[in-house]
Amino acid sequence: MRHVAGKINVVADGLSRATEGMPNEEGDGSEWTVKEDWEAVTGLTHDILHVDVALEVAPLLLRFASE
Repeated sequence: MRHVAGKINVVADGLSRATEGMPNEEGDGSEWTVKEDWEAVTGLTHDILHVDVALEVAPLLLRFASE
């Protein structure tokens, strides 16, 4: 897995902005949202984005400090 920052990730950025500025219509999904704690609600137990505190995390914190 490799992190690609914000607008540099043109595919994800384009998909997230595809309907920007267009009127919302009932049933188009515009009312949906992803809650920050959705993993806990759904019972997700394998979080691949978890950073194990037992590992040396200082290099990661420095690398992504401006993100």
